[in-house]
Amino acid sequence: MKEFVDGKDYLLVEDGINEYIIMKNDLIDYIYNRNEEINIYRTDGTFLLSTFDFFLNKIAFSERQKIIDRLIKL
Repeated sequence: MKEFVDGKDYLLVEDGINEYIIMKNDLIDYIYNRNEEINIYRTDGTFLLSTFDFFLNKIAFSERQKIIDRLIKL
């Protein structure tokens, strides 16, 4: 799977049971529609954010403002 996601605009999602691969552009819609506790990582394995339902729990500072602005617009 690592070969599939390296160098592309994908994110890795973990919900405690299953793992998913999503496009980075779909991140906000995924958070909003999924509506459960998830952890999201970049393809290199670094932490990006975690949610509780569709609320942000923890988030990497570099992405914080972009994600919050998009969530407000929903």
